[in-house]
Amino acid sequence: MQAIRDFALHVTGGRLESFESFNLCFHGAYINLVMMKTQELNKLYHCIYRFDYHLVMVTKYRRRCLTAEMRVRDREIFEATLTKWGCELLEANGESDHMHLLISTPTTTSLSKLVNNLKTVSSRLLRKELAKHLARVYRKPVLWHRAYFIVTCGGAPLSVMRQYIENQQDSDG
Repeated sequence: MQAIRDFALHVTGGRLESFESFNLCFHGAYINLVMMKTQELNKLYHCIYRFDYHLVMVTKYRRRCLTAEMRVRDREIFEATLTKWGCELLEANGESDHMHLLISTPTTTSLSKLVNNLKTVSSRLLRKELAKHLARVYRKPVLWHRAYFIVTCGGAPLSVMRQYIENQQDSDG
């Protein structure tokens, strides 16, 4: 593998992005190589995987109610909750009306249940701890909008994966 990487660095002039795809002619056979940065993979007895997600949650009515103190406390709550689910919080940050989370999950995690649990737990604890501040913003016991945005991240770009799959055919036709 190191020889392939060295060759790829030579061919690309020392520039390897996180994923680099290129065709190579070796003894008359065309080979499509996909180079990937080394990343830590999770293992179970039946699979090897890495599921990373970017999650964005917005406040109800997009109200600017999250203070810096609340965002720090949110991060602590998210980290504790994700640990209970067997997940990992890789990064968390936000602004006064939304939070961004980068999370890693096991294969058995139901994303919709996880996200709903994150929103429920954080809303309940923040409303309990910072009731005066949130009571000025919301009359009802709410914090998060019911919608959320979640997308997978990491891995090869779709164009590289599409090309790789298209090139997976038997040599006999």
